[in-house]
Amino acid sequence: MPERIARALCIQAGQPETAWESFIPAARAVLEAIREPDAVMQEAGAVMVKAALDGQSEEAREEDAANIWRYMVGAAQR
Repeated sequence: MPERIARALCIQAGQPETAWESFIPAARAVLEAIREPDAVMQEAGAVMVKAALDGQSEEAREEDAANIWRYMVGAAQR
């Protein structure tokens, strides 16, 4: 995932595609910045989690959704 982000940042910056590796630090910063979901993202994720974990409180579903997001972004950082 860092490579994909770096390539996109490189293109957005108007740099030659061969310069993508210089954008790896910025790509890692992007992943770090999105690691923690905001409240709106947690609420949206909770809707999805609700279907699988019906019976939990809204707060518990939001926390589960946030944990899933963190896990997915963490996997992308590797």
